[in-house]
Amino acid sequence: MLITLLAALALFLGQLVKGTTGFGGALVSVLLLNWLIPPAQAIFLTACIDILGGGILLAQVRKHMRWSLVLVLFLPLVMGQYVGTGLLVRLPVDVVKMLVGAFIGLMGLRWVIQPIRAGVGELEDLPEQSGGLLFQAGIVGTLGGLCGGLMGASGPPVILFMKRHFQDRFVRTTLIGTFFLGACSMAAMLWMRDATPPEVFEKLPWVVPGAIAGNLLGSRLADRVPRAAFARMVGALLLLSGAGLVLRALI
Repeated sequence: MLITLLAALALFLGQLVKGTTGFGGALVSVLLLNWLIPPAQAIFLTACIDILGGGILLAQVRKHMRWSLVLVLFLPLVMGQYVGTGLLVRLPVDVVKMLVGAFIGLMGLRWVIQPIRAGVGELEDLPEQSGGLLFQAGIVGTLGGLCGGLMGASGPPVILFMKRHFQDRFVRTTLIGTFFLGACSMAAMLWMRDATPPEVFEKLPWVVPGAIAGNLLGSRLADRVPRAAFARMVGALLLLSGAGLVLRALI
């Protein structure tokens, strides 16, 4: 029961971050859950909650969604997830935990040193670059899917791409749609690869209420918190927890 309660706290924090920024929830949840349960189970549980939390956020922003860009990101994301989950179920658990801790911890360090700056507009504001941007989106979608399938962290490549080119509100809306679909495909892939033991499903009723609360609280804070300060705070959490997970796996 203690592990289940700690898992609920991890998912609450992840959904709080996701509700506030539109991204980053999986980074927080997967990293903290890896202290408690095997990586594949942590990724599956996070994906299930992201389907629920992402659906709530999607209902709020659906009228402003640019589905063309979402699909350009999502379709290669699925291909990357297929390769990543294949590696996940074959590699030793401690190796995956070290990869998760190192990768997400470095992402946290990046946020502490320099929070990601927003770009200049939406897709139609950059007509001379739109073709090249869509090509880049396909590449980062594939890389994000690979990272997501192996480590449960699809976000960093996609977030860096989106934040480099587009303004905050457009970024948040696009990432909500992309990561909602990505969570659906991730959960389905892990289920098909038999990486979802019954005890994972038994935890869901206990962790859902807190995750919903975190999601709703985050969505209320979305336009009220200083983005740079919030990013640095989340980055510090990722850096410290990631470094600790690497040390734990080594020991």
